Order: sequence, then structure tokens, then C-alpha cells
Amino acid sequence: MNTHDETSDQSGLSEEQVEPPSPAPAQTPGNLLRTQRETLELSLKQVSEQLNLTMHYINCMESDSYDKLPGDVFVKGYIRSYSRVLQLDPEQMIELYNEFTNKKAARKEEAIKRYTRRRRDKNRPWIIVSGIAFVVMAVALWFINQSDETPPVDNALMDEAVRNAVNETEVGNALIEDQPIDEVPVFNSPLEPEAASDASVMALAWPGSDELEINFSDESWVELEHRGGEENYQDTHQQGEKLRITGTAPFLLNLGNARAASVVYNGRALDISNNIRSDDSARLSVGMQ
Repeated sequence: MNTHDETSDQSGLSEEQVEPPSPAPAQTPGNLLRTQRETLELSLKQVSEQLNLTMHYINCMESDSYDKLPGDVFVKGYIRSYSRVLQLDPEQMIELYNEFTNKKAARKEEAIKRYTRRRRDKNRPWIIVSGIAFVVMAVALWFINQSDETPPVDNALMDEAVRNAVNETEVGNALIEDQPIDEVPVFNSPLEPEAASDASVMALAWPGSDELEINFSDESWVELEHRGGEENYQDTHQQGEKLRITGTAPFLLNLGNARAASVVYNGRALDISNNIRSDDSARLSVGMQ
């Protein structure tokens, strides 16, 4: 009787052992692919030959740099094929990929909303002042043109016109304030001033010796991914601030108002003008081999 139970237990263990490994919830698709490849002691070259893909494509998948690949449909095909080579469940990997890209898109959208709201709040006083100034100037010009041919203007009527113009400006401002923009929960890595004498220089230290520095000549938002999303940083920086990061390349960098940001990598200034899009944002991978 005991022998039969032991045989059953051993059989149960054997069935569990042949099940494909499940992705860890906290891992990104790229991390899991790289870890499993190293566990199976496969080189990038061996995987590249089996999949008939370049080593660059394999590196992009393992670093979660999917924007460097042809498109979402192709990326999912590559991940499925790579998963089979590594004895991973392709559908579980696709589910993990969808979760990763959705979260990334949501973070970017929230950062853009936060940046847009700050820009709007910054310009609001000028909208009010400009509206009032325009109305006052128009009334003054009308009064000057009519002063020689018509009786004196009723001060009460002029005061009422100015009040109406101010009210219209306030209503427009209220409409802007009523637009629903949620407060963005930004998950920033802890930043500390590099030196007490210069609080505008912020330092972010991740594992590695590569150095990335961003200088801001105007307000700009930053989204930074390191080691395939293992470390993330995003925030809005003001004119005169400097962000200094140490880590291991590549760094995946998204910038809003990118023309206000100058990027230096390992002491060398980078020309990012070709990466700037029509909305003044930029997306680039710094240090990608």
C-alpha cells in the first residue's frame, strides 16, 4: 500500500516538473527571456541562429526596447517564437508583454497630462491680463475716435463694458479650470541634491558606471527607463535644473519640450534634433550598441 502511494507521489512530481515555467508577476518580458536564456546556457548568437533574427532584435526584446522593433504584430510573433525556443509558455509571455506595454503607455499619458496642466497654469495669468488689456485698448481707441464728433461717453456705460469683458475672461478661465485632469501619481526614484551649494543639480544613482546628464533651459518633463524597466523615473523639471544619472546603458529616454533639454552621455554632448517630433517631444535610446 505504501509503495503504491509513493509511486503515485513520484508520478505527481514528475507531472509537475514537465509543466512549463510561469512568468513571475513582477518581471518584465525582457527580463524573463534573458534569465531563461542564461539558465539554458544559450548565447545570443545561438538564439539568433535558431530564430533567424539579428542579435540586435534579440537584445531589443531582452531589454524591453520594443519601440526599436518593426511593430506590435511583429513583436508578438518574435516573442512567441523566442518563448518556444526557451521552453516558456508563449501565451503567458504575450499576456505579460501586453501588461507591460499598457502600463508604460498609461505612465506616459499621465506624465503628458501633468506637464500640460503645469504649462496651462503657468500661462493662465497672461491670458487674463491680455484679455483685459485688449478690451481697455479697444474702448480707449473708440473713445478717441468719437470724442470730436459725439457727446461725451457715459462713464457708467464704459465701466459696464469693462466689467463685462472681465467677466467673460473669468468665465473662460473657469471653463479651463473645470476640465477634468486627474492628479498623476508619479513613481519617482529618490532624488537628492548633488551638493548642498547647488540644489538645482539632482543626482540619481543606479547600478553601473555610465553617466547621463540632462540640462534644462525651460520647463520639460522626463521619463527614463533603465535596464528594461527595472528602474524607472519620471518628473517635470524647471529652467536651470540639471538631472545627472549613473547606471548601465542603454537608457530609454522620453522628453517633453525636448528643445529645452540638452543631453550629455559619458561626457559627450548628443545631438537629439533628429529625434524631436512635431509636438516637441522626443524618444531616444542612449548608449544602445
